[in-house]
Amino acid sequence: MIRIVLLAFLAASARAQQAKKTGSSVSELSIEFPLPGGSAGHGIIFAAQGSGREQPAVVVVPDSPRERIDAEVRALSKLLAARGLEVLEISTTGTNIPVEAVLGAAGYLSSPGQANSRRIGILGYGWGGHAALSAVALSSETWSAAVSVGGVSDLYVHYRLTRELPPETPDSQAALWKEKPQLLEGIFPVQALETVRAPILLFHGTDDARVPRQESDRLYARLLQRRVSVGLILYPKEGHAFARAQNRNDFHRRVAEFFDKKLR
Repeated sequence: MIRIVLLAFLAASARAQQAKKTGSSVSELSIEFPLPGGSAGHGIIFAAQGSGREQPAVVVVPDSPRERIDAEVRALSKLLAARGLEVLEISTTGTNIPVEAVLGAAGYLSSPGQANSRRIGILGYGWGGHAALSAVALSSETWSAAVSVGGVSDLYVHYRLTRELPPETPDSQAALWKEKPQLLEGIFPVQALETVRAPILLFHGTDDARVPRQESDRLYARLLQRRVSVGLILYPKEGHAFARAQNRNDFHRRVAEFFDKKLR
């Protein structure tokens, strides 16, 4: 316990020193967190100067492949941190972020010795949205709010519309799913999200070619039917990334306000 508290204190001190060096109101700190099997996950912590570990937190799960990481994702991570949230943006050396890494990130953010005392939200993009929604389905008590942005929420519908399987799917598994795509119907997250307690907010571009909007439409209708707290924001004529500045600004504002309301 003393070691965990000391590590948390050292991490906060390192963030403050980094912020002083960069002159920014938001500090950045590269971190590692433990995963099952003894491996390590990696990420970057964004936090406002002088903040402690008592404030709410958000896990950010980028898309795969990672072309959105340096623009839209990073800008929103810093915005949320500037508003007083501690943000852990997961990174990976591969093209896929497994759900185990998402749950490991949440464990890292939990207050020492008080696993359920800190309010934690999650924000996922594209295939990162799939990992985020899966984490909410598998461990609903961990999360106080969830956001999916152009997220893959139904593997069967996604494969039927795009012929795309999850990144880094083993060849033998891919061959089986291609032969019998109906097997994808029983896989997380859409089938298991019906019992979650955390409010969920979905964003989607109506012209998204990578992740068709039908996935968010279907998830939204299904969660409404099950009386899960859910919202859906559609941006007309936008694709997988929001190209229009007006829509990006609106998206950032809505996400920030959602987490402000649900995490504080």
